[in-house]
Amino acid sequence: MSIDKRVEEYNQMHEEYFRESFQLGARFSTSGEDGILLCLLANDQEMLPGELLAKTGLTTGRIANILKALEKKDLISRLRDGGDKRKVHVRLTEKGVQRALELRQQLREERKNLLTWLGEEDSRHWVRLANRCLQYTRESSSK
Repeated sequence: MSIDKRVEEYNQMHEEYFRESFQLGARFSTSGEDGILLCLLANDQEMLPGELLAKTGLTTGRIANILKALEKKDLISRLRDGGDKRKVHVRLTEKGVQRALELRQQLREERKNLLTWLGEEDSRHWVRLANRCLQYTRESSSK
């Protein structure tokens, strides 16, 4: 099979995968509140809004709305930088840490279900290929 045909097959599969898994993806995507909580948890529970922009690819307005909603729910706090008053640090509250840990556990369960469904051999290949894709992404972004 030519690489162009393989790319087309991959693109079709990718689009279908995301259409079919929208419910799960919507719960854990980086475009919503849960995604921001998980992002903060993965980054030592604190980030600048600009860092969240870079990690998620969201717009400034979307980030601002999400942070406002999370702050209202007491899941994050926003603190001015002591050295530079223009900087605002976004930090998980205790309640936010607990929520993010719950989300992380739910994600782990979903992944466990997928890998169990795939079986030993396919799950091993899936993880190996996902690691290769991560390696490609890292190498591509460092150029």
